[in-house]
Amino acid sequence: MYGDQIDTEAAQEVITKMDSSRELSGDGTGIITDTGSEVPDDDARAEEIAAFYKKMGVPDTPDGYRIKLPVLPDGMEYDGSFEGKARAVAHQMNVTKDQMEALFDVYSKHIIDQRNQTEVQLESDKEAKIAQMRAEMGGEYDSFVRDAKRLFMDYADEEFFETIKKSKLGNSPGFIKFCGRLAMTLEDQTIIRQNDSEENWEPKFKNSPDQYKDDNSENGKRARAWFADKAKNKKAAESKQKEADVILEGGYKPGSPSSPSMYDNADGPEGAKARAYFRKLGHKYQRSD
Repeated sequence: MYGDQIDTEAAQEVITKMDSSRELSGDGTGIITDTGSEVPDDDARAEEIAAFYKKMGVPDTPDGYRIKLPVLPDGMEYDGSFEGKARAVAHQMNVTKDQMEALFDVYSKHIIDQRNQTEVQLESDKEAKIAQMRAEMGGEYDSFVRDAKRLFMDYADEEFFETIKKSKLGNSPGFIKFCGRLAMTLEDQTIIRQNDSEENWEPKFKNSPDQYKDDNSENGKRARAWFADKAKNKKAAESKQKEADVILEGGYKPGSPSSPSMYDNADGPEGAKARAYFRKLGHKYQRSD
């Protein structure tokens, strides 16, 4: 399960140390360790068993294990409680000093490697999300981030500030977006109080409709309605401009300029001329004339 994550050389070192190069004694009734001591049998006395394990390298107490503390990356704290539990279990299981040192070393390297891999992935994800925010907001991105930072600095008390700083959440795109949207809402609400006219109201980011697509506040709803009206008015203006271009181009306008269907079956030069006019505006007729 963990074969692709753990240092194989370190793992082999652990296996070698725990194997202890045991071999059968001359008469085949016992096991001789690499220290030359025969493993006690089931009838051995407690003091004989204790003496054997001591000779093998098991310390008298859990505190006797030599554990080299790892050098941890910034932001990663050493778990002393785990070390205490590991010492107690190792001593209970008669783990030798060398075995304990090897086990703790490979474990420390493993969790540090996992932490580093997680940090790299988080940084990559953060950069991708920031790039997406830049693409969505265009030239308004810098002012958005500036407003987000200003809001955080103005309203965060010392305790909250230190918590965010320690967790590195302040660099998170999600946190920046949250503070930025809150700053937008506060600023827009101020503008609304100053001038509550629906006719004159505009969202702060007039060129970034995506900025409001997930904002379910009253300000977000108002902004989406503003962008919908803007798109509708733009379409109407384009249609009107297109009609004007057609009229100027040919100097002709049919008698019923709002009813293209009236000319579906109209015969004669006037019907053909009217259909040509409406075709330029995008209307389709079944007949080809």
